[in-house]
Amino acid sequence: MKKSVIMIALAALFVMSACTTKKGLPEYDENQCGTKQRNPMKIENTTQVRNSTQVESAEPGSACDIEIPFDDPTFIRIMKGEIVPVKVCHGLGGEGGYTQDWSEDPELVRAYIDALGNLKLEEVLTDEEEFHYVADGINDYIFVLEDDTEVLISLDLNAYVVKDDKQYVFGYSEELHNLNELIRETEIEP
Repeated sequence: MKKSVIMIALAALFVMSACTTKKGLPEYDENQCGTKQRNPMKIENTTQVRNSTQVESAEPGSACDIEIPFDDPTFIRIMKGEIVPVKVCHGLGGEGGYTQDWSEDPELVRAYIDALGNLKLEEVLTDEEEFHYVADGINDYIFVLEDDTEVLISLDLNAYVVKDDKQYVFGYSEELHNLNELIRETEIEP
């Protein structure tokens, strides 16, 4: 199993290296959610909700799906490009410990914002017995503003968010995975 995961990660890094700029970050295209998006995809309202009323994905031109559980006004302003963070941190941890990798590279900061904006909400669970629980694989994304304000976004396994007795299930993001590898390689001291 571990060998398969390593092989998949290596293949993903190889694919990413074939379509990156000189700094290792993918090229961007303009999009309505956030300010830019890689590999634009058709946005569809396909979110499934079990044991609740239907909640649809964000409409094009309105909120990104990630803004549904993370409705903090400062975070939304970051996603809309109204506020530009000066630093980003990826924190990873669980029962085995916690690590943080930081970057002040504006392109990497923007890439994280865009990757979060590209997450697609697949399902909203309301029955706690159906929730996905994890002990490891907590992914925190901290955006630091010029005035040292920090905005924290936390995803279990980059896919699960529990808020208000609901669990929001997002699709797998190779973008976030690749960015997490990249920030680990280019980390600065906080």
